[in-house]
Amino acid sequence: HSYLADFLNNHEVEIDEENDILFSDTYEEKAAKYIKQELSDFDWLKGIDPEYTFVGNGSYFEDLSNMERYISETYKKRSIIELIQNADDANATCFGIHKTKFGFAICNNGREFSGQDLVALCRSGASNKQRGKDSIGYRGIGFKSVAQIAPTIALLSGKYTICFNKELTKNLTNVDSQIPLIRIPHQFTDESIIYEINKLKSQYNYTTIFAFINPSEEIILKEIESFDSTILLFLNNISKIVVDYNQHSNVYNKLLKFNGDNCIVKIADNKGCELEWIIFKTKKGNSIAFKYQGERIVEATVKEAVFHSFMPTLEFTGGFFKV
Repeated sequence: HSYLADFLNNHEVEIDEENDILFSDTYEEKAAKYIKQELSDFDWLKGIDPEYTFVGNGSYFEDLSNMERYISETYKKRSIIELIQNADDANATCFGIHKTKFGFAICNNGREFSGQDLVALCRSGASNKQRGKDSIGYRGIGFKSVAQIAPTIALLSGKYTICFNKELTKNLTNVDSQIPLIRIPHQFTDESIIYEINKLKSQYNYTTIFAFINPSEEIILKEIESFDSTILLFLNNISKIVVDYNQHSNVYNKLLKFNGDNCIVKIADNKGCELEWIIFKTKKGNSIAFKYQGERIVEATVKEAVFHSFMPTLEFTGGFFKV
């Protein structure tokens, strides 16, 4: 803090609030030169973001790297939930987790990535989703929660075939400090992995696939083992989740039927497990879900009776129902 205070006192400092970059007059010239020369390999991205707002300076990279780590630690066992949320916001109806030769893939059949989506993915707190506009998430940080799962994450969606990799970013920028994984996209050219991903796309009609290459098996298994099918309960669009991961394989489907003004949600899987919940809407737009068996409301277990912020949290509601 004292170093920062000295810096602010001794430099004419400007804060670019839109791009979250702190720089001095002396740095501006260096930054401009850096973008023109060192980032010449980014010519293919000019049509997406001509000003390269997803780039930062060395100390900025280090701050983002720390933030990425903190987000990953905060979202332990909830990274997949964040990706389900993103898929639902992209109007996907199907979400998939698939074991692959290179690691695993997270897939959906929602709207393909646009240039604006890609820039928002690279930046922090710069989501193009608006709160209350039929989107579950809006802060633009959820995807950062997957940063600790694998050293390389590739994205294939629409016209984009890119990847995130720290070593590629270090080689490109010559930054010696810590750097974030999800900041600078690189073109992805591994033909064997692209071939495997395209097979998944064709088989399940997916439009967007995230490939996690050489991932931590321990982390992903914990994520899958903690999976709760009632994730489907309050989603706006997703009605099917496919888990194709060794012994954890299953398919979960959500079916809706209406009882007057109320909705009964049935969640069934391929192993014969079925759950029903009846959902009541409040005047303020909140929802209360009661477990439903044999045409009557029954008590939910303490584990089931949690608050959902669209997705399930770990907070007990205080009653034997979901909110």
